[in-house]
Amino acid sequence: MSMQIENDPLLRIDGLWFQPYCLPLRSVWSSSRGTFTERHGWLVTLKSGDLYGIGDCAPMPEAGTEKHQTASLTLAHLACSSQGLLASDLLNEFNLWLTKAPATRFAIECAAFDLISKARLLPLRHLLNENAGDRVPVNCIAGSLTHVTSREIEEHCLSGFNVIKLKVGIASITKELEHITRLANVLPNGTKFRLDANGAWTPAEAEWMIERLSGLPVECLEEPLAAPDPYHLSQLQSIADFPLALDENATRLLSNHGLADLGIKRLVIKPAVLGGLTRAIELADQATQTQIGVAITSVLESAAGLWATTQLAAAINNQIPHGLGTGSWILSDLGKSPEIMEGFIKLTNRPGSGLQIKNPHG
Repeated sequence: MSMQIENDPLLRIDGLWFQPYCLPLRSVWSSSRGTFTERHGWLVTLKSGDLYGIGDCAPMPEAGTEKHQTASLTLAHLACSSQGLLASDLLNEFNLWLTKAPATRFAIECAAFDLISKARLLPLRHLLNENAGDRVPVNCIAGSLTHVTSREIEEHCLSGFNVIKLKVGIASITKELEHITRLANVLPNGTKFRLDANGAWTPAEAEWMIERLSGLPVECLEEPLAAPDPYHLSQLQSIADFPLALDENATRLLSNHGLADLGIKRLVIKPAVLGGLTRAIELADQATQTQIGVAITSVLESAAGLWATTQLAAAINNQIPHGLGTGSWILSDLGKSPEIMEGFIKLTNRPGSGLQIKNPHG
């Protein structure tokens, strides 16, 4: 992909603000790693002249980001030290501070790229890739398998989703298999489940479940193993008739192994965990060249983070449904999240990320 980022002497930073937020969820967010009912983070704003760039810093340590305290200290340092710098230089200038703060790095890069793309009258996706698409396929996020009902699955299907994501690995695997089989009976032809075990199973448990999921409408299984390694992942992928995916464990394994050695067919990329849009695009390019599919996923950020992540998915421009349907989980957001219709987000040519928010720095 051809990145369109370069220095612009007109975009010197006049100020950086970060406002805390606490967003209530419509229902409990559950996974094998825990549950929560609110989403905490900071709305990050960069100002240059009359332009504002918006980013979202929403740490989720359970998914692999820094803790909230680290993010808060890092943002405070940047707010005191960024004035006068070029927007395109922020990441390099504060590289040491941002090395162990991926959610903060994501927020700063999103704000800077939002600012630059607005100055150039470009949608953010075209700043990232001049050949970006305008329609982004999205999977439905139905939540925990233990709580979802057949009626809810039918409603998701009627809304036009072809892939419905379910969190598994919370109850016993025998009960979860029974529930998946029962729910599969209400799926129309062509609709499948995307299962996310969040690292819940041993190799033996994962093998047992994968063998019994054969023939069921499963589109993908994410993070089946509690302690994944290339050997066991390869063994499991060889018996699965659907892709296995790495998500939160990908960074750890990639520090010692090449993409082609991981034994999987899909990579889930969370830019807030990876540390930004640029890193996400680079990894997605590598995966695509290795014949590994890529799905872009949010970490239940506010609308500010979700818009930037959606623009990233459009820049990658593949046909795998992405995990960007989290906006409906937030009861009261910072702005309107991207609208999903018939399983797609249709992006406009509005400059920047697309987020519309009043008084971004209060």
